Amino acid sequence: MMCRASFSIIVTASTICTLVGAVAQCLPDGDVSEGSDDACLLSLRGVTKNDADRSVKAESVRASSRVTVTSSEMLGARTEVRKEAEALKNGLLANLARRFSGSSLNVSKLANMFERTYRFNADRTLKEFSDGSVFVSTGDIKQMWLRDSSVQMMPYLPLAAKPEGSAMRKVLESVMYRQVQFFLGDPYASAFYQTTGPGKDDGPSKDSCPPSESCPNCHCPTCAPACSPYTYQTDFELDSPLFVVLLHHAYWKTVGTASHLSPEFGDALRTLLQVVRTEQFHKSKSAYNRKQAMPGDFAEGIGLVWSQALPSDDKAGPGYVVPQNIMLEVVLRKAAEMASGPLNDTSLAADLREEAANVEAGIQKYGVVPGPDGQKIYAFAVDGLGGVKTMDDANMPNLLWLPFLGYEDPGKHYDATRKFVLSEKDPNYFIGRYKGLGSAHATTGDHHPWCQSRCIWHLGLIMEGVTAPSDEQKLDIMKEVLE
Repeated sequence: MMCRASFSIIVTASTICTLVGAVAQCLPDGDVSEGSDDACLLSLRGVTKNDADRSVKAESVRASSRVTVTSSEMLGARTEVRKEAEALKNGLLANLARRFSGSSLNVSKLANMFERTYRFNADRTLKEFSDGSVFVSTGDIKQMWLRDSSVQMMPYLPLAAKPEGSAMRKVLESVMYRQVQFFLGDPYASAFYQTTGPGKDDGPSKDSCPPSESCPNCHCPTCAPACSPYTYQTDFELDSPLFVVLLHHAYWKTVGTASHLSPEFGDALRTLLQVVRTEQFHKSKSAYNRKQAMPGDFAEGIGLVWSQALPSDDKAGPGYVVPQNIMLEVVLRKAAEMASGPLNDTSLAADLREEAANVEAGIQKYGVVPGPDGQKIYAFAVDGLGGVKTMDDANMPNLLWLPFLGYEDPGKHYDATRKFVLSEKDPNYFIGRYKGLGSAHATTGDHHPWCQSRCIWHLGLIMEGVTAPSDEQKLDIMKEVLE
């Protein structure tokens, strides 16, 4: 059976654009051209196919990065998204009908789903923050996650890149400003409140933050480090700030401007680097003590970076989550590209590349293990002492999404890993009326209250479709999602 959870819903609303586009070429004019599958896939991911050939504007980095958005500007952006959603839907209807004529695919239902999911975040999750910047709630949860908000905004990058201009562009830059402020305020937090104060629904989290002058009602004296006034989720999830960096890089490449790469974003990259270096030696150097970690020993100083929680918000086991570290390697290299380019900080760029190399060495030495069939695959988690966990989880970053992430896979282990992940040898792959990747995360779901852990997530299905090698497989996934 299939379950739904907040992150699954939100990212489904974003990645279904990619899944449909990868099969239908999602060209609004209905034209099908050679290579358009890849172009659409990459553009919806936030990277255009001809990035290497583009001349990105060398705009000077602004001294103040704050971007305020008025109510009328927000309304204009929402109107623009609705018009774009309708145009994309009409193009999809024509392409899907032509390409899959004679199949049992419900073309009209799929195109309508695309329109609704494309509009969802602009219509329902954009809020005004107290300083005039844009806060992004996480769909059915009113707080803002760094990971989720990044993915929520990704589908709008091609819209912001339109040469005639876009109202959505200012909204996106304001969201990125808000993300950076939250991260600099609390580098270990993964989610934040919209307001701060003494109330139960105001930040910071009273149960998971230490008492301070700004939060006398906080009652966790052993929690560390200190929280920001807006801290909500205090789980340290390594991937959370990485998604923010990915959004900044994708915006730079897709829209063709560096106006959002402020000095404060440079500070955020330096802060990220400091966290990475600390959590490579978590036991001996880290002050993090907000949420209880899983018991067990693990090696330090092996290049890999510790994380307290998985993207599902569940506790990570002792040691290192391999897909989070693979994402870290990719993101550090993208960050180095921004540092050496628009930020004009060659020293920072060199440090970022050095850490990327350290992480990659740890991945190849400890994260590649024999699979059940004897072929080498990527492990899900390792402790550096010989302990290995082979599985995958529908929440991203995971092992299934590595091609979508853009990981180079130097040892060519992805195909064998994918085969394992999409089999019953993976404890989170379920076969029943439907089959697909799920999560060990316990959830009652919105519509299936009997679903406890053993359930397929839409998120897993969609990423299986996005990374599928053939149109036939993508078509099967789309049919399953529609059911």
